[in-house]
Amino acid sequence: MLAGSKNPLSLDMGSVKKTNILICAVSHNEDVIIPDGNYAIKPGDHLYITGTHRDLSRFCLDIGVITNRIKNVIIVGGGKIAYYLSKQLFTQGIKVKIIEKDKNRYQILAEKLPYVTIIHGDGSDDELLNEEGIENTDAVLALTRLDEENIVLSLSAKSLYHKKTIAKVTRMNYTGLSDVFKVDSIVAPKKIVASQIIRYVRAKMTKDHDSAVKTLYKIVDGEVEAVEFKVTEHFNYLQVLFQL
Repeated sequence: MLAGSKNPLSLDMGSVKKTNILICAVSHNEDVIIPDGNYAIKPGDHLYITGTHRDLSRFCLDIGVITNRIKNVIIVGGGKIAYYLSKQLFTQGIKVKIIEKDKNRYQILAEKLPYVTIIHGDGSDDELLNEEGIENTDAVLALTRLDEENIVLSLSAKSLYHKKTIAKVTRMNYTGLSDVFKVDSIVAPKKIVASQIIRYVRAKMTKDHDSAVKTLYKIVDGEVEAVEFKVTEHFNYLQVLFQL
């Protein structure tokens, strides 16, 4: 199955057409594998795949992970992340509805986001969610200040309404529990910030600035790092590679 997907898939790589993707890591139970050309995909595998946004979208369509484009979302919690995220989603043509129970915050969002529907209410209230059309919503994002509330909201949206769900957490030990909780994605802003800091520090430590780390991602719960850097003529291993 794909990393982050909770439903087993019959993955037929022959159905993938004109898509440049790379299976960069595989986790199976407690084992982590960096696959080569001889690796055979097994039932129960979690695949970590990299590629351009276009290629990844096409790949997901080819194997049946994505059937419909997300056109509208409900965000529960109107914090800073919800504010900036809604602006980005709007530029992509996605309709956004934010539910915020703090009246002052609700008023601020209503003034700053005139193109977003802002609702004053409790996003954990099933009656309110039904009134706001959760059944016709493609995805529910739980971005409140409480980890437990976000996870419960996502579980409810998944089990009752079968929606794509994303839960924000601040506790790092919650990030690996998406399989247990049956939530599509659990996102930890602290982990993302930590990766950016590590990338910056490593770039500063590199003597050859042209070969400094450009991008760094931690995957498979931090057990594997994916690093992007530029190779120049001063790269230490360049001659060795050419000799091989």
